[in-house]
Amino acid sequence: MNFSTVIVGCFSAIGMFFAPLCADALELPFPSMSAPRAQGTEPLNLVDSEQSNFKNPMGSAPKGAPRLTPKATLRPRSKGSLDSRGNIENGRRLARPCLQCHGAHGVSGLSFRPTLAGQKAVYLREQLESFRRAYSEAALGYAPRSLRSELLMNRNAAGLGDDEIYDLSLYLSRLPCGGGVTPAARARPVAPKIARRCAGCHGKEGVSTDQNVPNLAGQKRMYLIQQLVEFQKSAHRPAPQLHQQRRFSAIMAPEVVALSAQDIDALATYYASLRCR
Repeated sequence: MNFSTVIVGCFSAIGMFFAPLCADALELPFPSMSAPRAQGTEPLNLVDSEQSNFKNPMGSAPKGAPRLTPKATLRPRSKGSLDSRGNIENGRRLARPCLQCHGAHGVSGLSFRPTLAGQKAVYLREQLESFRRAYSEAALGYAPRSLRSELLMNRNAAGLGDDEIYDLSLYLSRLPCGGGVTPAARARPVAPKIARRCAGCHGKEGVSTDQNVPNLAGQKRMYLIQQLVEFQKSAHRPAPQLHQQRRFSAIMAPEVVALSAQDIDALATYYASLRCR
């Protein structure tokens, strides 16, 4: 199928923390995904990275960002669960700028912007830590070795301390996710056959029991397409480049590498139609 024009606002991966208000929507073409890719060819092109919109893609470090040296390392995590360590009220305060772009109460109103409300707290924490690590790597002139890198999110996570990441992740995970987009009266969506491969980790209906694995049910369709394409790109080109948007998973790589455009669209459409609870 052909995707015509997608209206994108403040393009990012799992979202933008401590970002300014969303800029005016950009009209960007989404590539045609009409046929499966032959083995050995390039992966699907995605909407151009926002890197080209900035003269200095790294920007200036946010207030409070650590001074980086070649030997800089992230602080080790304290023991204990998010529930026992996280501070909900501090997370609420930290989340205010995030919700400017991720929607009131963390439920996104934009197709490329993920809903954060109700997502797994451990998963959210790991994503923020990856963004923060990627910022440190890029500031030192290294290509991103972290599992996830995205220019704006890297910068916005750079100033977050470990405790702030815990607090923010816990707060967002406690927000109601909005119930998805499927009205109660509508018949249960029919899962495509390819979704059986996803159910082992992401749950039969897109709600995972693993705290490290994200819920997919009720997530934005275009965001899911975007992430599957990013996984597919990194599976074909595992060696990252400086300032390159990247999302890699050793588990996801063999699952997505052979997906056709139709498979990707079917999966995204199905999971977006499910209730998030």
